[in-house]
Amino acid sequence: MKIDNENKGDKIGEKSTSFTGGANWDTNRLSEATNGKWIIPPSSPSWRASGLCIHPPTMQPGQMVVIRPKDKAHYVTPAAAKLLPFSPQALIISDDDFPVEGDIPVLKVSDSRKAIINIGHYSRSQMKGKVIGVTGSSGKTTTVAMLHHVLRPWGEVGKTEHNANLPVGIAWNLASIPWGAPHIVMEMAIGNMPQNSSLVQPHIAIITNINAAHLKYHHSTEEIAKKKSKIFSKMPADGIAIANRDIKEWPIIEAEAKQNGLSLITFGQHPESNIRLVKYDPKSQHVHITHDNKNKIKFRLGSPGIHMAMNSLACLATIIALQLDIEPAIAMLPLFKPVPGRGEMFHLSLNGKALRVIDDAYNANPASMKAAMSLIRDLPLINSSGRKILVLGDMLELGDESDCLHKELVPYISETKADHVLLVGDHMTNISQEISDKNIQCTVFKDALSLKKDLFELLNDGDTVLFKSSNGVGLHKIIKEIRAIS
Repeated sequence: MKIDNENKGDKIGEKSTSFTGGANWDTNRLSEATNGKWIIPPSSPSWRASGLCIHPPTMQPGQMVVIRPKDKAHYVTPAAAKLLPFSPQALIISDDDFPVEGDIPVLKVSDSRKAIINIGHYSRSQMKGKVIGVTGSSGKTTTVAMLHHVLRPWGEVGKTEHNANLPVGIAWNLASIPWGAPHIVMEMAIGNMPQNSSLVQPHIAIITNINAAHLKYHHSTEEIAKKKSKIFSKMPADGIAIANRDIKEWPIIEAEAKQNGLSLITFGQHPESNIRLVKYDPKSQHVHITHDNKNKIKFRLGSPGIHMAMNSLACLATIIALQLDIEPAIAMLPLFKPVPGRGEMFHLSLNGKALRVIDDAYNANPASMKAAMSLIRDLPLINSSGRKILVLGDMLELGDESDCLHKELVPYISETKADHVLLVGDHMTNISQEISDKNIQCTVFKDALSLKKDLFELLNDGDTVLFKSSNGVGLHKIIKEIRAIS
């Protein structure tokens, strides 16, 4: 296989301004991790690679590329490999008849998925810093991003990229994080949690919350609590569990932490929380907390919403668990901004209309939906003529409880005092009459495509527009289009 790239100069060992990250991998380490055989060995004994690429849009300089086997639907196709923006440091293959040609090193492994997992395990065994695992029904990605932000005063911070929080994604991320980073923050999904925990082996594990989410697969919040608590299963003897004390299923989490011999730090509004939220002011975004019911701390957040305040408590609990000075972390919190799709707020001009957009369209469950309603409820309007517009899509994967859980949103929607609610999808359509009965203007759309046809005409100058739905509804595509034409 021949790969022609314009950026063949972007190789480790050659001068390159675009390469970032630590060069973790050499030939011996990679062979040891995968038990693979070099079909085309690197030409230089100083060959190095920084990590893996298993999805073309994520390609970074210095990475090896995992080629898709013929009978699989994942990883990088040979055709896509030829179009990558950087020349791969090596190709990892598993097909016996793969056409090897050219001068790019090629490593043959018996099973591509197993090789990725093994590379992840090997990377974790080499990491020198403290590893922090984060799970929860909502807030995982934001907490990971916030922790990455507040830990920066202490040096390089590795973290999960692209929300890859299942075993292959975790292994891929571990493989591409510099091993010498003082802190590593990993997002961990409920799916295959024992394997996730085995890969990450966190020194500190955080459970942000437990709520009704993915009930199609995990049939109760008690089951969710049990499965997520397996994050504790592969922690070291001196590990620390950090958990939201407000969780209704708290006894399950506490028992699992104790069974694994872990120290426990709690946060939340519960009176017994070690890091307790005493007050949150939505106008000033000031947060008042106590530490062990005595030390009073006040700070300001750079992002609105009580859910952001709760995420900040989890971060400060982590700083305490790491025995770091809390003041530098507090100084970083006003500078943190949400990531796209997770509550990012931005202003734009659309066809001459000044709008404020809240992009919370990456995912949705009842808890995150209610948090979004609380956010826009407390948010002041842009000006006296501005309106609050809610664009709400279906919450997916809620199983038999879906209609009931959508119906429970109606009081929260009413409290926002929205001027117009645009509902997208079958489940949201089912609550349209109840919303109209609250004297709120309501319009329904079958899908995101139907909404897009009318949306721009429905918006006025000065509007604040919240987009919130599960990713599968497709509202994120509308936001991408709005950004492109604004």
